[in-house]
Amino acid sequence: LPKTTGIKIASMRGVDDTSAVYTVTGATARRNALVDENDTSGLAVDATDLNLPATLSAELASGHFLTSAEARYPTVVLGSVAAQRLGITSVKGSRAIYIGGQYYTVVGILKPVTLATSIDRAALIGLPQARAAFGTEAHPSSQYVRTADGDLASVRKLIPATVNPEHPEEVQVSRPSDALEAKAAA
Repeated sequence: LPKTTGIKIASMRGVDDTSAVYTVTGATARRNALVDENDTSGLAVDATDLNLPATLSAELASGHFLTSAEARYPTVVLGSVAAQRLGITSVKGSRAIYIGGQYYTVVGILKPVTLATSIDRAALIGLPQARAAFGTEAHPSSQYVRTADGDLASVRKLIPATVNPEHPEEVQVSRPSDALEAKAAA
């Protein structure tokens, strides 16, 4: 998505909060340097905005989310599945995982995130660190938006043209609560 996606969406009427995730290419999250780098355990390494937990109503099982200071250093917050697959149940003590050639201190572990299950399988680092260590560009791969139910239809309809006016068809908008409703109905 364009770099200006978050700013454009945040300025829309009816949007309560928005936050982005950025794909970090060329990095894997592993328990230590001895684990084969091709053994990803199905985990992604993503950079994130600091307000992601508020946007997704995400709660922490242990520790805390990244702060503005920590986002510049090798620190990481693990999604619930990522923490389980890496064998980390708490941030107490000295917990670290190996990402892209260096160890990252685990500062938090998220509880399962109902509204964005892809976060559960991610190792989340700060965008400043991702830019410095991996050359990650500030182009969001996903932009999460929180809106009141009454504003949902209008915001959902306007997002593609707001984000990419020249090619709105290239912007996909999904509603996680649709999947939750279908799951509950089943």
